[in-house]
Amino acid sequence: MMDVRIYRLLLVVSAAVWFGFLIFYTVVSLIEGTVPDDLPERIVTYILSAGLTFGAGILTFRIVDRRGFWRWPAVLLIALAALLLHAAVGVAIYVYSPPTPAWMDYPPLAMFSSAVIYNSPVISSAFLGFAAIHYVRRF
Repeated sequence: MMDVRIYRLLLVVSAAVWFGFLIFYTVVSLIEGTVPDDLPERIVTYILSAGLTFGAGILTFRIVDRRGFWRWPAVLLIALAALLLHAAVGVAIYVYSPPTPAWMDYPPLAMFSSAVIYNSPVISSAFLGFAAIHYVRRF
């Protein structure tokens, strides 16, 4: 059974990577002299993404606590599934929200592929944080 402290750490890592990315994106846009047109959609997307990443983190820790050679390949599959799920959630939010100039002319498949590329560093950072928590806890 997982300790409550692990849940807190997973929540902190999940929230930190997504909200850090949101702050970075917003600050860069403000430095360029524009306010992002799609900021409300991004906020909703990143809140949902932080929750999904937290869930993936819990699943990851339940898997790495077991024994077997399949643990880390399973974690990589969870990371890949999380990346695809984040992209799908983001596309759904953008497709069903009022159109913004930033995304108005994009077909959904192009949005999905952009989201996969765009979210890869964020998901990778979260799972590296999960691995760090695992190894610190273990040793």
